[in-house]
Amino acid sequence: MYSGGRLMLLYDFSFYKINNNISIYTTGCELCIYDACKFAGTLDLSEKAIVFNTCSFIKDREIENKLLLNILKKVYPDRKLYVLGCDVDYQRDYYDKIADVTHTNMELRDIIAKNPVVNMTINEHDKHPSIYVKIQDGCHNRCTYCIIHKLRGTPMSVPYDTIVEEVKTQMELKGYDKVVLGGTEFTTYYDSKYNY
Repeated sequence: MYSGGRLMLLYDFSFYKINNNISIYTTGCELCIYDACKFAGTLDLSEKAIVFNTCSFIKDREIENKLLLNILKKVYPDRKLYVLGCDVDYQRDYYDKIADVTHTNMELRDIIAKNPVVNMTINEHDKHPSIYVKIQDGCHNRCTYCIIHKLRGTPMSVPYDTIVEEVKTQMELKGYDKVVLGGTEFTTYYDSKYNY
């Protein structure tokens, strides 16, 4: 929307800067931010790149994704553009034509699992910054009003020992004492080693 000679975005997105070369944008939830930061950690930190993790939970997000993607391509023409996430699952052909690299949620899961890196996100909007750790992803319900099961796949739990290690590492690195555990459907969390 144009107003008074300047562009006003009426949409919601998050922005994180990993370093001077890599920036993250997302139109999604905390899970999207977490996944984008984990993915960014697998990149060569000297690479000039934009990581854009998309959401398509609601119809308006598709419009937001396309608008933000076009803006990012104009503002950062010299950076490699990685587009990830839910809307890539939903509209892969569209993103393959525009982005340098695309990854669906399932591909993203594999990349993150094979390249464990420290989570780089914090919740800076809170008075007390926190560590965000994803412990579960996916959903086995097939609710008629929701497409999450199609976009995030079947439930997958992060092993308990991995969660504990990430929390310890984050607390040592950042000094925060607040931890937020995230997931799509917590009730499906299971670790066979500890039988819970």
